Amino acid sequence: AEYRREERDDPEDDFERSRVEGETRFRVTRELYILGVAGREESDFRSTRSLTDGNFWSLGAGWSPSRRFTIEGGKGQNNEFVNVSITPSRRSTLEVRYRDRSVGSNPGRVYAGRLSYRTRKARFSGSYNEEATTTQEVLEGVRAFPSQNPFGQAVLDPVGAVLCRPDRVSTPTLTDEVFVRKRFALFGGVSAGRKNDFGLTLFDERFVFEETGDADKGVGACASWTWRFKRQTRLKRQTRLTTLLEFDHIDFRDSDPLEDEADDGSFRVTLGHTFGRRLNGSLEYRFRRRESSNEEFSFDENRVEARVAMTF
Repeated sequence: AEYRREERDDPEDDFERSRVEGETRFRVTRELYILGVAGREESDFRSTRSLTDGNFWSLGAGWSPSRRFTIEGGKGQNNEFVNVSITPSRRSTLEVRYRDRSVGSNPGRVYAGRLSYRTRKARFSGSYNEEATTTQEVLEGVRAFPSQNPFGQAVLDPVGAVLCRPDRVSTPTLTDEVFVRKRFALFGGVSAGRKNDFGLTLFDERFVFEETGDADKGVGACASWTWRFKRQTRLKRQTRLTTLLEFDHIDFRDSDPLEDEADDGSFRVTLGHTFGRRLNGSLEYRFRRRESSNEEFSFDENRVEARVAMTF
């Protein structure tokens, strides 16, 4: 079961969005099961679309002949869905989801999928997702202090971590509007030997804002290389040098009359050291350049940061 509610008190613009959803399953045989989904969605915010509050439910079945394949689907009032999961091997997974719902903040046909493959030294993934969301929810989904790097290894310095992360985002503009977000992302990470890690993230995002109907888009890339001066010891004392390149191209053509589009790039070099299990430090130099169609928003930035962090 899941319950989520978001509201904002504003005398000029009330905002409220909520969803409650539950699922139950009953196994008929080892391979076949019956499932039911029911819930309710309510939306109270300005939108150019005709949104409807209401209940939904679906009744369906699932078939899982082995651990490597599952398909399930259902149909009912205001809701239908199909989910497929394929695991060709212990190292690869493919998931595809389809949902058509006539109530809520994102009605209509919605698709999502994820493909991942990993080896002992590398991880690769691709994903596509559609959702109605807000700026706050997008930023909430990005962990400020990652506990693991893309290879599944523990991050020794979560505060000063410099990583190309699969969940890297490029929100085009800070707004209180609800918007429909469609995102496609690719990630690859390779650990070469015991001292070198390489990462690459590519993404393409589309945003359609509910209140204005404006459509923005953003594309971006991130490449990183981390070199450890020596292999990690049991005491986790470690010195590492990380270089990271980031680039974003954002098209504001609809939502911002002052700025049509912008290119934002940055280069970072970070020297970090782990003194113990709880104490970390780093020294970072960062250069950022923003080139905008409006010269007033273009700038260069040079920054040097020293950080010391202790976890409790």
